[in-house]
Amino acid sequence: MGYRMLVTLALALHFGFLAYLVLGGFLAWRWPRTIWPHLAAASWAVLVVAARLACPLTYLEHWARRRAGESGVGQGFIDRYIEGVVYPERYAALAQTLVAVLILISWLGLAHRLGLAHRLGLAHRLGLAHRLGLAHRLGLAHRLGLAHRLGLAHRLGLAHRLGLAHRLGLAQRLGLCRRLRPAHRLGPAQEPAPRIRAARQATGPRSCRPDREHRAPPDPSTGR
Repeated sequence: MGYRMLVTLALALHFGFLAYLVLGGFLAWRWPRTIWPHLAAASWAVLVVAARLACPLTYLEHWARRRAGESGVGQGFIDRYIEGVVYPERYAALAQTLVAVLILISWLGLAHRLGLAHRLGLAHRLGLAHRLGLAHRLGLAHRLGLAHRLGLAHRLGLAHRLGLAHRLGLAQRLGLCRRLRPAHRLGPAQEPAPRIRAARQATGPRSCRPDREHRAPPDPSTGR
């Protein structure tokens, strides 16, 4: 049972290898990195056909069949399952030529796509770099303009504050001068009359003749 499963696995791998050999180049159009295993598969296929080498999968299949008790297993995979089944045996050379043409077309298409993608990518990168450079320049110019405006606004604000402070200081000085100016202008001649009379009564000269109530008492020795 296990050997029969091994035979089935070898057959499945054989079919998968042939399908990838024919269509692997077209798959590389979608995934370009898969071109390297396809190149290896195509090189191995050419080597097997040209040098008449035995495929390891064919050897594995025959070994498993012998272990499973089968006999008469001397044909190869293509001779047994492809020729006479997919196409007549007399068209073997034509089938090989068609497979080679398909592989070559897939490779040429991939090269064209990669070249076009490279050109578009380069143009896109250059355009993007140009846009980024222009955006950077515009951003820098905007920042410089904004900085200039802020600096100008700061200067204007500072000048306004200084002017306002100067005006406030000048107004304060003017107010102080207005307060001091009336007291400074008033002289002795302009003082109100009540104040003058009070000052004269307190410090001014009195009459030469003393009042009666303020006379000194008479001297007893002289009688005056």
